[in-house]
Amino acid sequence: MKILSVSILTLLFAVSGLRAQNLYVGNDSGNDGLGTVTEYDATTGAAGFTISSGVQIPLALLVSGNDLYVANNDNTVTEYNATTGVAGFTITSGVSNPSALLVSGSDLYVANTGGNNGHGTVTEYNATTGVAGFTISISVYSPDSLAISGNTLYVGNLDLGVSEFNSTTGAWLSGSANNIGAGGTLEVARGSLVVSGSNLYVANSNGYTVNEYNATTGVAGFTISGGVSDPTALAVSGSDLYVANDPGGSFPGSTVNEYNATTGVAGFTISGGVSDPTALAVSGSDLYVVNVGTNAVTEYNATTGVAGFTITSGVSNPSALAVSPVPEPSTWAMMIAGVGSLAAFRRRRHS
Repeated sequence: MKILSVSILTLLFAVSGLRAQNLYVGNDSGNDGLGTVTEYDATTGAAGFTISSGVQIPLALLVSGNDLYVANNDNTVTEYNATTGVAGFTITSGVSNPSALLVSGSDLYVANTGGNNGHGTVTEYNATTGVAGFTISISVYSPDSLAISGNTLYVGNLDLGVSEFNSTTGAWLSGSANNIGAGGTLEVARGSLVVSGSNLYVANSNGYTVNEYNATTGVAGFTISGGVSDPTALAVSGSDLYVANDPGGSFPGSTVNEYNATTGVAGFTISGGVSDPTALAVSGSDLYVVNVGTNAVTEYNATTGVAGFTITSGVSNPSALAVSPVPEPSTWAMMIAGVGSLAAFRRRRHS
């Protein structure tokens, strides 16, 4: 039983270690087109390593498992070890003004606003090796947002609304149900396309709204207009939908608003510390906001909107944000069940 106790304690400590999240901030240093990506403790804001090698004005960041992907302004996507910052492979083939990244299983998708006679493309790569697969060019125009659900890949376009493709083959799913807001009625703001469950959320730069659709049928649901002004980023966590707004000019100041993700009913509004917000990320009970206006990243309680720590060290013209996820409750349940199975197995052996 002593061995069992040690084994369980070791496993529980390993499980608890999974909650030690990392926050990554991409910075445009403004120095001859160079940039950096700095890693921080997502719980305290304490700075860790900084990546400068191979970073050229990071336009998008993505963390998946132990891999950190950085899309750069010099038409490259580089993979780094998310724990150490050590560089791995670099993708150049098919990359032209990369604007968004997405990983699903063994697939890495890169949205490019360049190429294809200025219309843009989405290319699929092996997420482990960087080897290129298919490229999507039909029904794509200045793609700047990506989302996925099952075998459906959603592409947010500047003037063509949201187009849908088979995520395995790249085949275009034609028909009105799979092409939402085409014809300029829906201008998808960069980084403002999110799929959660059966819901698709889109921030519309044309009309300043956030629209909800059925992700399978494309049927429109609720539309949020109250509190939305020049939306710049979206994030969804559970029953909460977060919208970053940067109206500028004669409009009210920058805000981050929380809404019920099922009904669209408004909740709290964050204004303190929010200045030109360009990116949002949610992990567990933490909401992170990138503020270009103050060269800072601020953490808030995702349930109440109460401000926590603010990161300024190493932050310079922040251009991208990524955070490693907290394990879902189902993951914890499986781990605990595993511990229970181990205990039962050992009891049977000793009986």
